[in-house]
Amino acid sequence: MAPNVTDRLSAKFQYVNPFQVQVMLSTLGDIARLSFEKNCKDTCINPDNFDLYLEERQGGNRKGGTDTYFSIKSDRCLRDVVFGGERFHFTPPSGRLRSFPKVSKLYRSTEQIVDECMDDLLGEFGKPMAQKAQKAQKAQKAQKVVEFCKFDEMTEEIEYKMSNCHHPNWTFSICDKGGHQRTLCCHPYNEDRKAYGVYGVTQRSNCMCPLHCDDTFWRRLSSYALTDRTFKIKGDHLYVKDIVGLPSIYEYHRNLEDRFRKTFSDLVDSSYMEKSYLELEREGMVIDEIYPRCEGRDLKTHYEIAYFLAKVFHHKNTQLLIRDNNHARKLGVDTNRYKILINGSKGGAVEELAKEDFRLIVPSDNAISYMLDLVNTFLEKEPKLEF
Repeated sequence: MAPNVTDRLSAKFQYVNPFQVQVMLSTLGDIARLSFEKNCKDTCINPDNFDLYLEERQGGNRKGGTDTYFSIKSDRCLRDVVFGGERFHFTPPSGRLRSFPKVSKLYRSTEQIVDECMDDLLGEFGKPMAQKAQKAQKAQKAQKVVEFCKFDEMTEEIEYKMSNCHHPNWTFSICDKGGHQRTLCCHPYNEDRKAYGVYGVTQRSNCMCPLHCDDTFWRRLSSYALTDRTFKIKGDHLYVKDIVGLPSIYEYHRNLEDRFRKTFSDLVDSSYMEKSYLELEREGMVIDEIYPRCEGRDLKTHYEIAYFLAKVFHHKNTQLLIRDNNHARKLGVDTNRYKILINGSKGGAVEELAKEDFRLIVPSDNAISYMLDLVNTFLEKEPKLEF
């Protein structure tokens, strides 16, 4: 079982005036209890009949986070409850109570129980059950603007080209609804893979078949390192200290904000200059490398690759950029003049100043060691292909 963190202290600072800040200390258990009592306020649930405790997650994307669990304190819960003139009946739980909604479902009103009994009786006599009121239909989600994500219309074209593909490297090209050219591979190795809704085919750029695995190795490896970075910078302080090279995640966010303001001060609306990193992220800005990862594709030894990746993800080589051309137009940024500042339009372009700045970055020994372990882990997962 994960450690109980109910008694871990949490500090809350409340601004009073320029000369006074109040500090309030409370345990995580106290905070969870107050939240539970607040949820119970307008219900028939008596919070005193339940105990709660918090456990710390030991792995996954939310490692270090907490989960709240509820347990029944005594048999007092089994009594009927009268609330707001209505009688409610308690039903013993069949599993762990992991949220307030699950606790609230333990109590059913007399009306609900009578309806269930009547349905059972009508069913026994072969009578049609009372029709339940239809739920209001949920509002449909807004259709995505990117229409070429609808792949069903491309299925026939892909299957036709697959059946007539006699090219030595098993590849063929199609044009999606967005006008982008896509190269696909239908090598027998990909028989269990799926792309654009069709089995037996995959994107050439990520293909792992015997003919293409060497060509796509660097893209797949660097993408693996990027995915690792994406999750680690959200809450792994040790990663930020060793790899990013800053004392804390807070400092890294400030660094990205400062670089963003310096780059975009004359290009986007002034209101963006006051936004925090999290607000800029919600606006669509993305973290990108100044000196791109693709420049390391010719490296051979494990150490050279690890050393390069340790430099690529250093804070001196990362910045916030506009996501794509649609995002740039929304911000009023010229998509032809400022391609270097649009993540989806850079095309691997490298500025001379970026090369020099990258050369001067010296990664820590811990960063190199971490990336070396990451490279070795990736290689262990690589399929053993027979040529």
